[in-house]
Amino acid sequence: MGVPTHHKGPSMIPEQMTLGRIPVSQMLHAIPDPAWLATPDGSECVYNQHLIHAFALENIQPEQHSDLLCPEDRLWVLEHCKHRMAFRETFEMQFRVRSPQGEHLPYQMQVSPVMVDGEVLAWLGTVQPVDQRKALLEGLIEHVPVGLALLDEKYHMRVVNPQLAKGTRYTCADYQDAHLGNLFPETFKQVKPLIDQVFESGKVIPLEYQSLYPLEGQEALYWQITYFPVWAQDGKVLGVGSATQDITSRKKAEQKLQESQEFLRRITEVVPAVINVRDLQTGKTLFSNNHAAAIVGHTLTELDAMSEAEVVQLFPPEDVPALYHHYQTVPNLQDGEVLEREFRMRHRDGSWRWIYGKTTIFSRDASGHALTSLSANVDITERKNFELALKASEQQLLRLMETQKRFVSEASHEIKTPLAGIQGNLEVLLRYPHIPEEEKLEILQDCHREATRLGRLVGDLLGMARGNTDLLMIEDDVRLDFLLQDAFRELERTRGDRNMQMGAMDACKVLGDPDRLKQLVVILISNAIKYTPEGGTITIDLKNNGTLVELRISDTGVGIPSEDLEKVFERFYRADTTQHGMPDPGGSGLGLSIARWIVEEHRGKIWLESQLGVGTTAVVTLPVLA
Repeated sequence: MGVPTHHKGPSMIPEQMTLGRIPVSQMLHAIPDPAWLATPDGSECVYNQHLIHAFALENIQPEQHSDLLCPEDRLWVLEHCKHRMAFRETFEMQFRVRSPQGEHLPYQMQVSPVMVDGEVLAWLGTVQPVDQRKALLEGLIEHVPVGLALLDEKYHMRVVNPQLAKGTRYTCADYQDAHLGNLFPETFKQVKPLIDQVFESGKVIPLEYQSLYPLEGQEALYWQITYFPVWAQDGKVLGVGSATQDITSRKKAEQKLQESQEFLRRITEVVPAVINVRDLQTGKTLFSNNHAAAIVGHTLTELDAMSEAEVVQLFPPEDVPALYHHYQTVPNLQDGEVLEREFRMRHRDGSWRWIYGKTTIFSRDASGHALTSLSANVDITERKNFELALKASEQQLLRLMETQKRFVSEASHEIKTPLAGIQGNLEVLLRYPHIPEEEKLEILQDCHREATRLGRLVGDLLGMARGNTDLLMIEDDVRLDFLLQDAFRELERTRGDRNMQMGAMDACKVLGDPDRLKQLVVILISNAIKYTPEGGTITIDLKNNGTLVELRISDTGVGIPSEDLEKVFERFYRADTTQHGMPDPGGSGLGLSIARWIVEEHRGKIWLESQLGVGTTAVVTLPVLA
């Protein structure tokens, strides 16, 4: 059986001789793409039919072939080819060629040396049209000033642009198809959960970090990287894209700004005032020192976290309109104009703090619109309280001075009744000198009693005026119903055109000072007469329930406002009757103060019941003597 044998060595020579008989031009025409073959120096060139038809060279003279190149590319193409051919290596390049329609279209050309025994015998070039959109996309990825990469599900970097390699220890070629964990082990531990999250959720995830792998002799850079999903047409996530940008300059600027703010803050901390810069568009505080906590008890962090409604609650409700007006006015301030104000804020402990503030415009935009405001606020609570206390003291002093003058000029009001009684009795003695001795004695006794009461009354008034209530009080059994009847008869002559009537008058006995109790009754009845217009009625009732006796002296006068019912018992206080159309009846303002003192000394109670326009009732309750 014969066995076929393979010829070696010399058997190849006939084949080489056969191929050598094939013309080079025919081999060139067999290439399916537009192609050309040139001498080593490029002085002579042969084109295949595909290239001739593609660029319509059959209608153009050889010396005009270079005119087909885009004018901007001609010189660059020739110089680039000459430069790359010197390396005797395959290279690629892109250029634009004018089409028959006159537009310049992009083409990709690959040029390879034809070498024998290390010598370049010729250059072979193939030309292919470039997809313009693909070329634009590749150019965009190539030149975009952001590092771009695409990682597959196994964390291999499938697409990388040159910008990604800048500032790192790797070249673009080192990144291609490399595992991210092999390139940056520590960084990979940090970003792997984020990449996995993008694969799972399809969400975009940003990250800022400082490089863990700085170049030798250089500081670590800051990077901002954004991971995003890359979708296929069927909705599947093909990979995770990343956009990486060097933000070192921005970070340094932020650090310098923070350092400047901290420097400014440290300076402003020694100033006993709240200094802040506020954005007039958003209302947010851009800078402030920490003195706010000393004024209102809240830290800057707490104040910044408050909503507008919570901040408004720090101000008195009546001051809120002025607060909004202030903030609306600030943007309209002119350069150098300062807005001053005094306002109150609620401290954390619930107290109100007075604050004095100055506000001016801090910065403007190019068109002159106000951007930020600068404010300085100081705590003036102590000064304000002192001013308010001083003002209140001045007002009180003026009232006391006025009251003192009125008391001196109107003291006779309190002693008019006993003087009238004495004067009346003395006039009877003078007119009728021959009246019976028994009646004379009775008149003189009345005069003596009234004079004694008058003396004590004057002493009491002077003591009350000096603020001394520690007066002598005697105790005796007193028939209060008899005492009321006596006072009624004595005061009846002073009633004018008013009606005075006795109502219920229960018999009762109390333990007390008869002169003081009569003084009490006289004060209450006199007040009723004084504050009742002519034609009105004063009614006196006395009821005994067994343990307490209740005295009610009612009038149909102008009445007393509810807010004045307690004040009328204060020393020197007098209700204003002029606003109700009644002239000032006069008086020292001591009557009801004395009355309350007398009642309290007798272990009783006194109060007023009143209705404006209807009248007032003075009510006194005293313990009954068993």
